[in-house]
Amino acid sequence: MRTYAAVEQPKHLIQIQGAVPSPARPPVSPDGSNLAAFWENRGLRVCRRDGVSWGEYKGGFFSSLPFHLNLDATGEQLRAALRATGARGLRFPSANLPGLASGIYVCRPSAYTLQSVSRKQRGHVTHGMEACQFRAVDPDELLREGMNLNRDTLDRQQRHDARFLDPARWAGFVDAVRRSPGVAVHGAYIGGRLAAYMVSCRDGGWLHLMFKMSRAADLDFYPNHALDYWVLSQAAGDPEIEFVGNGFASLVPNEGLDRYKRQMGYQLQPHNLCLHLAPAAAPWLANRLTVSMARAAASRLPNHPGLAYAAAILEGVRQTRTKPPADPVQTGSDDMCQQEEATGFSRILRPAAAFPLLRAWQTLRKGGVPYMWRRGTDYLRRKLRRRSAGPAKVRPLAPEEVLNLQPGDWVQVKTMEEIRATLDARGKNRGLLFTDDMRGFAGRRFRVFKRVESIFLEESKQRRTLKNTVLLETAYCPGITFRCDRSCFLFWKEAWLRKTPPEGTE
Repeated sequence: MRTYAAVEQPKHLIQIQGAVPSPARPPVSPDGSNLAAFWENRGLRVCRRDGVSWGEYKGGFFSSLPFHLNLDATGEQLRAALRATGARGLRFPSANLPGLASGIYVCRPSAYTLQSVSRKQRGHVTHGMEACQFRAVDPDELLREGMNLNRDTLDRQQRHDARFLDPARWAGFVDAVRRSPGVAVHGAYIGGRLAAYMVSCRDGGWLHLMFKMSRAADLDFYPNHALDYWVLSQAAGDPEIEFVGNGFASLVPNEGLDRYKRQMGYQLQPHNLCLHLAPAAAPWLANRLTVSMARAAASRLPNHPGLAYAAAILEGVRQTRTKPPADPVQTGSDDMCQQEEATGFSRILRPAAAFPLLRAWQTLRKGGVPYMWRRGTDYLRRKLRRRSAGPAKVRPLAPEEVLNLQPGDWVQVKTMEEIRATLDARGKNRGLLFTDDMRGFAGRRFRVFKRVESIFLEESKQRRTLKNTVLLETAYCPGITFRCDRSCFLFWKEAWLRKTPPEGTE
């Protein structure tokens, strides 16, 4: 079996290889072993599979370690990792596989100076550097003083995290910091009192900043800004530290946090965050209907941030599943196609028979109960009117006109009078509608792009065959009727066209 293939990283930004210098330099670990050891010392499960460490994350997910390693995982490797971990799901960054648009905040310390900080934050950093003193935090001091900073920070962020508020779990966390190689805690002090602390882990050429807490009473002295700047400045003095990572982009948009990190000199290196649920749960929890319901619940209950997080997770799983990784990883011309792999793109909860129910749900979301009632009654009224009127009077159609057009042939669209003669009472020719957007092309000359033999209907997940139908070059839908800018090809029956000589030969 292939091991996970690391995506080739931009040489100027990300490499995988060595936190702040200390008398006893932590061991260099290029494969995430320092992070894995920190996970295990905190009582979290870690599993190593096919050369990648998976660490227990929140919500029953396991995350790949180290954080910055982009992966190209095959379907078999993901299934093996799910079996080995017993996880509800896996999350990992990738540059090639589909997933939720995300990224990791990265800074290269060798090029970091005060000028790297935005003008808005530069004054805060300068003020904090003048007011604070900086040094490593002794674990006993962290155990004694840290919970007050934890409580202040979580109250400001309106979060609850038992790891930092429960005395027994906090003691276990501090003990894990003490026993884990490469993990260090540095603090900003004001008047000899701990005002802010930061937990970091050195892994290979990376320094990962993981936890930062601060005292509310000292925020006017900007200890967070000063500590961030001091840690980066110290990392710049260590030639073995190539990059400093400051966490992933939040799954739930957090403009304030994103703006702060960018203004402090970090860049968001983009990647796709791949989220895979266990195979038995994915079809039921990651379909469009479930995701829509989760998003609706989150928007109606904004005071429950857990709902927004769950909706983001389900949307990420859905996007990851839109093009499942195969064995081996598909690239280039091997990409899956809806025409050839229709069953892979279908959803269990959306068979063709359930299509009317989906339409009803979409109508309800769009305009509420009154709008859905009006649309429903209009639909039933039209159906009943047609039934009571008897069989529809269908305009007799001329025999099927076959031109056997081929790519490259030149044609002229017939006049509207000639085209109307080919349409039935519904404006169709043998089931194909001549739309209002096609009227503007009447009388014009075009070259045939290709013949249309088969199409796949994305909404109903059905395949249809067509006869004597072509696409014309540059004849795109203008989108006037539905105010749509997709510029799709229009389908033309050969009965609406007249074959003409090539341009310049007349």
